[in-house]
Amino acid sequence: MNYVASSHPLETESAYPYKGVDATCAYSSSKGVGALTGTGYKAITTNSGSALASAVASNPISVLIEAD
Repeated sequence: MNYVASSHPLETESAYPYKGVDATCAYSSSKGVGALTGTGYKAITTNSGSALASAVASNPISVLIEAD
């Protein structure tokens, strides 16, 4: 999350489609401009459906599972 938040835009599926082959990564930050950029992140309340619904409505989300 820090990587995206520090101005490394993510590419869209149309700009960098999955091809299912072994090859070198072809990421280009210029293709990501205007796609998805991070401006920071925050944790939401655990077990709160309304907090999750609010986050999904306005932002992409990432899920972390702590399994210790």
